[in-house]
Amino acid sequence: RGLAAWGNMLFLGTLDGRLIALDRGTGREIWSKVTVDQDKSYTITGAPRVIDGMVIIGNGGAEFGVRGFVAAYDAATGKQLWKFY
Repeated sequence: RGLAAWGNMLFLGTLDGRLIALDRGTGREIWSKVTVDQDKSYTITGAPRVIDGMVIIGNGGAEFGVRGFVAAYDAATGKQLWKFY
């Protein structure tokens, strides 16, 4: 449902729970991070947000009995910085 932009990178969430960083000029994947337990019914249907170099993304799936959360990832590396239930 949308992209976020930061510097020369674009970020998007996927239905299977991945957060992907792309090079804005070439479209090449820079990093990809699985943000959810893929054995459970999590999804990502919203666009990420970028604030001060942190890519913030939430997930869906509460209607299937999973506990939702919002997490932040380092825009340069994809490393998880924090997670809030």
